[in-house]
Amino acid sequence: MLPTYPLIPIRLYSDNKKTSIIEALMDSGSDMVHINKDIVDYLNLPIGEKIESSGMGGKYITYNTKVG
Repeated sequence: MLPTYPLIPIRLYSDNKKTSIIEALMDSGSDMVHINKDIVDYLNLPIGEKIESSGMGGKYITYNTKVG
């Protein structure tokens, strides 16, 4: 049996652009939101401070910024 994850349909907006409806993983235990770099570039969102994060898949580089 394949694992199931709580996916929800969302649409992200910036000042003059929006994404199509995409599926997002709902993680009620997370204290941050991760947005794919392609979407960040498309919406022209700001890129903030570079930080190292970790999760179930190991360590990775993220960029901390405030949007909205």
